[in-house]
Amino acid sequence: MTDAISLAKQFGVIEEPTPEIQAQIERLSREPYLELDQVKRCHAWMYELVISRMTGLLVGESRCGKTVTCKAFAHSYNKSRQGKAQRIKPVVYIQIPKNCGSRDFFIKILKALNKPSNGTISDLRERALDSLEIHQVEMLIIDEANHLKFETFSDVRHIYSMMMII
Repeated sequence: MTDAISLAKQFGVIEEPTPEIQAQIERLSREPYLELDQVKRCHAWMYELVISRMTGLLVGESRCGKTVTCKAFAHSYNKSRQGKAQRIKPVVYIQIPKNCGSRDFFIKILKALNKPSNGTISDLRERALDSLEIHQVEMLIIDEANHLKFETFSDVRHIYSMMMII
């Protein structure tokens, strides 16, 4: 550590960046994201799905940007609705692992909502449903839904019907 300090003294005092320069550094440090017309149309479609409480299926070639588009929509929509209520998270994004059963599905939802993810499957189911209601979730984006086990679709259907009631 003393070597670093003595080396820094050789170069002189390094000034702290101004707030404007710091803002530019942070902007340039972020992962680049360019919202193309296709992305804007997809976000408009997803917004309509939220408003109408409908389901949708986003299909496209591998590596065409479906995941980034969904994550960006969730982030921007949640940010626009956040306000003072920190508990509200209207759009929840989860990515499903291969051969995902009900237990893993509920754990993914709970982790996305920063809730404890231990217990029996009925505990997880109840906690996930309660958490979706508490956070006023309007849309659940399930990325890689094709990885869900067939038996898990009944839980997806149950969540959808529960969200329609809220």
